[in-house]
Amino acid sequence: MSSATDFFGGGTPKIQAFNSTGSFTVPGGVTRILVTAVAGGGGGGAGAGGVTSGSGGGGGQAGNAVYQYPMLVTPGDVLTVTVGTGGAGGVGDGSAPGANGAAGQNTSVADGTFSEVTDLIVYGGSPGFGGVNGGDTSGGTGFFFQGTTAAATLADSVGAQNYGPFIAGANGANAADASAGGISWAHPGGAGAVGGAVSSTRGGGGAGGAGFFGAAAAGGAGGGTDGATPTANTGSGGGGGGANNTTAGSGGAGADGRVLIEWVA
Repeated sequence: MSSATDFFGGGTPKIQAFNSTGSFTVPGGVTRILVTAVAGGGGGGAGAGGVTSGSGGGGGQAGNAVYQYPMLVTPGDVLTVTVGTGGAGGVGDGSAPGANGAAGQNTSVADGTFSEVTDLIVYGGSPGFGGVNGGDTSGGTGFFFQGTTAAATLADSVGAQNYGPFIAGANGANAADASAGGISWAHPGGAGAVGGAVSSTRGGGGAGGAGFFGAAAAGGAGGGTDGATPTANTGSGGGGGGANNTTAGSGGAGADGRVLIEWVA
């Protein structure tokens, strides 16, 4: 992929990171920016409780992302940067099926005027499902992002067609076999995690999906262990909770998203 300096045509690269919601004022002389945006990861589902053959909860999907998405801006514009928070994990209350996790929240960068600035929305990760009695449990799936064709047109105009690729969030694992969560295509990339170990006939939780900025969260072991919560601002999904015949493990929360804005001075 071409460097940001190549895209801007020279100059001193600048970058501002957002780990929470805020605003970005476009500096003087700046007419284009590159945005890397990651949405919140989905929460892991709780394991099944009160049953002898329960499955663990599914891992949450990582938040979806875009990398170096080009946007046209005007000096002095104030862009609203909304960083999506991670979804809560399902609470293990000893019931079957277990509680589902909550979806991660969307991340967006917009000026609110719907002018030539390309408003961008990146959708949060889907949650993992709660464990069931004697069956499989699914991790969060699906991927979405919304922008306009202006970004592609801008990239084409400067010969930088590879800017702004759509990056799907990794999926959480199925919990019945306590498998590892997915690995998102990322720069620099994340690592999958191991699902929770099966205990007797009780399933471990599925691992959450690896986010754009970091590794996945492990699932909880069969016997009621809680799923892990990933490091903040990676966009990774939470791990699913392990199953138990009395209580059950809770799912881990998904990680919050992040936004990076690049320009040259």
